[in-house]
Amino acid sequence: MKVKRGAGSGDCDALFSASRLEEDLRDCGCTALYFNFFVFVVQSLEKVLPLKATAPTQKEPPFALAQIVLLLLFVVLTTFAVKRFRTAQ
Repeated sequence: MKVKRGAGSGDCDALFSASRLEEDLRDCGCTALYFNFFVFVVQSLEKVLPLKATAPTQKEPPFALAQIVLLLLFVVLTTFAVKRFRTAQ
């Protein structure tokens, strides 16, 4: 028996690929925002004098600690954003 596909059968495929594209764009957006904050921390440690005193060459532990904390913060926030988005659908 041959099943006839209706006119709207391709809509599910388009919806699925649009949803996947939306996920990819959201992940890229979070990554881009992380890199912007990464540069913000680097620039702050270069330009703000009290911060520059703590890490003048950006190879000191305060610089590494700031970047690790920033990375962990973005990993946690991105994970919550993805979970919240998936439960809302």
